[in-house]
Amino acid sequence: MRTSDCFRLLAQRWRQELVVCTLGTVTSEWYALTRNDRAFHMHAMGIAAPFALGLALVRPRTPVWLLDSDGGLSMSLGSLLAEARHKPANLVHFVVDNGTYQIIGGYPVVNAGRTDFAGMAQGAGMERTYRFQELSDFDAGLDTILTAGRHSFVVLGVEAEPGPKVPVPFEGP
Repeated sequence: MRTSDCFRLLAQRWRQELVVCTLGTVTSEWYALTRNDRAFHMHAMGIAAPFALGLALVRPRTPVWLLDSDGGLSMSLGSLLAEARHKPANLVHFVVDNGTYQIIGGYPVVNAGRTDFAGMAQGAGMERTYRFQELSDFDAGLDTILTAGRHSFVVLGVEAEPGPKVPVPFEGP
């Protein structure tokens, strides 16, 4: 499964949701696909999850999609506890899990291939966790996840591949 294919499915369903992208290939992939500056693109790894949680809590009627990465989430694992505590119904947390820090040359993330982020989220207390390895399964489950109106944590097991090299506007909406 490829990140760009997963994001294409999300972009087709994107309406008024606030989108938060972690620094790195995730933000480059989303912007290359959408060419839209309505997303929040983070300037540092590890801050996307707490930022998206804060947005979801202060804007409870606005859907928030967090496009996170395994590297970014690894730098803020404590945010899983806060997210599980609050369970904002308007937040869907997607984690692109490719086992690498793609943007800096594909170096492996800490504990690459042995970390079960969905299992960690469940252990933190999140009730709706998903893991997809096949694009057809993600496509089949995506509408249910996005229309449930409940907090969800979704891990996308994707291939490590070079991401697009596009300049991203970091000003945000």
